[in-house]
Amino acid sequence: MRNKWKLKFVTAISAFALLFSTSNVSATFASSLPNENQIYNQAVIGLPEITDENLGIALEIANSDLEETAVFINGGFDNFYKDYESANVSKVAFDKFNETLIAINK
Repeated sequence: MRNKWKLKFVTAISAFALLFSTSNVSATFASSLPNENQIYNQAVIGLPEITDENLGIALEIANSDLEETAVFINGGFDNFYKDYESANVSKVAFDKFNETLIAINK
């Protein structure tokens, strides 16, 4: 149970960082220059630039049960599903989720 909350916490922090990085965009933003949050996120935190593509992947993962079904084995998180088809997500989302688990386990 505790490990499930750890994964949820890490996922929540990641989602918060994603939302925070876009929350300061002005509706009248007329130039292509990055705003303060984008510069900070990319240079200091190392977050990628938010695009329609990676936002779509993040939302697909959030709307799936990948997080809830992740298991804690031998001191690390592992994906319950062995392939994207059984997880009912795209291959890209499945691979990105597995990359996230690898990063969390480091």
